[in-house]
Amino acid sequence: MILSYGFSITGLSHRLSGTPCQDAHCIRQLNNGWIIAAVADGLGSSTHADEAAEMAVSAFNNLDESKLPVKWDQEVACFLLRAGFQQAFSTIKSVAEANKGDEESCESDYNTTLTAVLFDGKNVAYGHCGDSGIIGLTTGGEYRLITQAQKGEEFNSVIPLSFGSDYWVFDSTQEEFCSLLLLTDGLFDVAVPSLLYGDEKTGGIYIRFVRQFMDAVALGITEENVADTEKAVRAFFEDGPSESVTDDKTLVCLIRQDFSPPVKDEDYYAEPDWAAIREEKHKRLYSTE
Repeated sequence: MILSYGFSITGLSHRLSGTPCQDAHCIRQLNNGWIIAAVADGLGSSTHADEAAEMAVSAFNNLDESKLPVKWDQEVACFLLRAGFQQAFSTIKSVAEANKGDEESCESDYNTTLTAVLFDGKNVAYGHCGDSGIIGLTTGGEYRLITQAQKGEEFNSVIPLSFGSDYWVFDSTQEEFCSLLLLTDGLFDVAVPSLLYGDEKTGGIYIRFVRQFMDAVALGITEENVADTEKAVRAFFEDGPSESVTDDKTLVCLIRQDFSPPVKDEDYYAEPDWAAIREEKHKRLYSTE
């Protein structure tokens, strides 16, 4: 059985401005026991970003799962995710067209990112567009960055769903996973900080941070306390985790109930020496050699 929890929280910047949450998520248990989940982050520059994000994830609640096999099939899994992306794209485009009025187009008013995953408790297939992301915990106890943030050529720009299928990425993993964490960019940038980019030990992941939300043992999650776990994690993020994170926050976690990964040496989970990392990066950046 796969346990799951998730939430979308309005960020401080949006609360202060009276802007609605522009993140959205969905988690759906399929008839064959798999779970499909998605997170979306409406672009702040878009007038209807919140609606776009909701439409994007809602597409996965309406997918036809009648042809899904009981045993994992990579091709079928990616096909289902692609269908979800296409449905989201078509729905948003139709709404934008219907509301354009005298304007030539208002598709840019409905821009959103979209990241989705299909998980059977071991195997993972995903679809991805934008700067949200997926982190996985392997059955061997190692954390892996499954997706890479998509950025445009301009500084801090994001590739949205509306750019079309040429920008959508669909793939599956070769390793087996027992837990997955989906995050929109506000939290993804905390979980995968730029300071850890290229770090071989962590794979760029702030392991000490993500472990407490996706390791079943560390989290203490059971079938009986899923709701309480979600409430506790949500409360943590409503009060933090960092004053610098003022963006909306979305987190979705999928955890295989019947498996506990092996525990690594404590050093694997240790807090990074941020000062030393900054110093080393500064040396490499400004080295005259």
